[in-house]
Amino acid sequence: MNYDMFFFLVFLSISSFALAFIVYIAILKIFGDKRWIEMILVPLAVVGFDFFVMIVENEYKYFVGAIPMAIVAGLIGYAYFFKNIPVGGEDNSVQPINRDEKKYSAKSARIHAARAKRGKD
Repeated sequence: MNYDMFFFLVFLSISSFALAFIVYIAILKIFGDKRWIEMILVPLAVVGFDFFVMIVENEYKYFVGAIPMAIVAGLIGYAYFFKNIPVGGEDNSVQPINRDEKKYSAKSARIHAARAKRGKD
């Protein structure tokens, strides 16, 4: 069985996702949060890139298709080495919840005081 086409489609899917990420970030930097520009330019760029990769000579298909993945790897390396952003995100991103001290009613306060007096805290 010939799996060349299957592996090429998987490779192109991963490459297309990387390109969509790059185009989305570029649109956010250039235009801001404009949903209609995102909905037009991201698919247009991905489909155009996919067609371009398909018409490139067979020797260079994987090289040209790997360019968006290399750019994403470069962006991650830049963020890690120059901006000091950990690759997996912040390690201390989950912060403990500071809850206010529970307020007891007068009756509940008497019950808690009686338990404390008996030694059953």
